[in-house]
Amino acid sequence: MMKQFRERKLSVPTTPTEFNTFITQWGEKLLTPKQAAEFMGYEENTLAAWRCRQTQNLPYIKIGNGGIRYRRWDLLQWLNSKLIR
Repeated sequence: MMKQFRERKLSVPTTPTEFNTFITQWGEKLLTPKQAAEFMGYEENTLAAWRCRQTQNLPYIKIGNGGIRYRRWDLLQWLNSKLIR
C-alpha cells in the first residue's frame, strides 16, 4: 500500500509494482535542486545546507562544473526512510 506524506499527499511507492506505476507517471529524468526541493516539499536552500553539512545523507549526483542533480527514486527512498510507522 502506498504511503502518504507531507501536505502534498504525494504517494511513496512501497512495492515494485507501485514503483513501476510511479515511474510511468513521473518519468526518470534527473531533477535540479530546485525541482527536487519542490518535489519533496522543502526549500532549495534546505537541500543545499544538507549537502554542505552532510547531515541528511540525501543522495545526489555531481555533474559538470558544480552542477547537482537528484534522481526521483533516491528522493522517494530517502523520504520513505523517514516514515514513522
